[in-house]
Amino acid sequence: MRDELLNETLFRLLQHARDVLKDWRRDYNEERPHSKLGWLTPRAYADALCGKAGGVAALRHGSAPPPIATHHQQGSDQRRTLVTTG
Repeated sequence: MRDELLNETLFRLLQHARDVLKDWRRDYNEERPHSKLGWLTPRAYADALCGKAGGVAALRHGSAPPPIATHHQQGSDQRRTLVTTG
């Protein structure tokens, strides 16, 4: 936002700043494609999640990080070693 709008715009009045920021937010949140959404616009992604556009919302690598461990990896398969002091 700073690079694309604030550093490049000279606001005349507070209302002018509010109007420009509102338009920028609307464009960013509704019209601009985002890489994390599979290059869909947020609106198209939301429509796909709601079933309006089919299954296009599924991202290639998923939207959540993979789990560190699964239920098959409970505990350790390594033998425990006792550390002796002295």
